[in-house]
Amino acid sequence: MAVSHFFGLDPAGYRRQLLTDAHFLCSHRRMDSEMLEKLVLQLNRTYPQILSDQEAQKLRNVRVLTKLRCAELLRNLHCKGEEVCKEFYRGIQIHAEDMYCRLPSRVRYREMQEPKRINDETADLEPNVLSNKGPVFFLSCFSLVVGVAILYYYRV
Repeated sequence: MAVSHFFGLDPAGYRRQLLTDAHFLCSHRRMDSEMLEKLVLQLNRTYPQILSDQEAQKLRNVRVLTKLRCAELLRNLHCKGEEVCKEFYRGIQIHAEDMYCRLPSRVRYREMQEPKRINDETADLEPNVLSNKGPVFFLSCFSLVVGVAILYYYRV
């Protein structure tokens, strides 16, 4: 099983998910300056091919509103492709698990998985019944088998 499927993300759609989640991420106080700083540093230091030093310095400029820096980061990542967007999601998951769980793409994924999980849970809750007949029926069948065995044993 691919790692991307394990995290619930469509491997062919990180860029599409970034478009879906962009408004959420850039909305008021979702992505604070500190979180943006962590993500930019991770993408710059761990993956310098994703964010060059010059791009990172531009995105770390605290004189620019966080909302604008966040939008610029997302636009930059979207233009660079699928793998870059995948690393961005990994960074969010590492640094802000609670925000990662509230992303619209994650919420939609959980909602799609919910009916399957409910059906699995109800199947587990049903009792395993081999027969709907009571204990008297079992005892009578058992007695019949014991009686036949005793007759067979003493006749031979």
